[in-house]
Amino acid sequence: MFPSELATGLCSLNPHVDRLVQSCLMEVDPPLVSSYVMSCTTASSQQRADDVHAVNGILTDNDPRLLAQYRPLVPMFELMRELFVILNDARRRRGSIDFDLHEAEVVIDEGGVVEAIIALHRNVRHRLIEEFMLLANETVASYLDAQSAPALYRVHEEPDVMKISKFEDFISGFGYSLGAPLTA
Repeated sequence: MFPSELATGLCSLNPHVDRLVQSCLMEVDPPLVSSYVMSCTTASSQQRADDVHAVNGILTDNDPRLLAQYRPLVPMFELMRELFVILNDARRRRGSIDFDLHEAEVVIDEGGVVEAIIALHRNVRHRLIEEFMLLANETVASYLDAQSAPALYRVHEEPDVMKISKFEDFISGFGYSLGAPLTA
């Protein structure tokens, strides 16, 4: 994560402020990226959702005030939700695990002392962003690989089949499954 000075300043898409970016413009024929173009572009946000819960309030609660406030954006939010569902389902069918764990927010007082640690609940807005970031990361990785471009990446060792089997047995008691074959 960026320090707040960068995240809310130079690295933020503030409304009506041009930012030079490297873009991956993707055309998605769900659930696959059918084409993409990498380019240096300028991003300029036209509106900021000041209420961080606005997208969730629109898509989950059909909040009349938010629907009116963001009327021009509502069809785009709904389309994003449709694409999210398709991409998320496809990723799960490929064996991806989504633990849907809550992030922790550490509240620090003016003296730098931790006052509280609170669980942040992921809502539709969070999940949309995460799913689209995953798609962008996969697309950029494929592009870099096709170009034989040098890139930093992490290689995870193969999971231990016995540990996976034990975990599958454990979560099946709660009605869950990894949904992937146990192979060595």
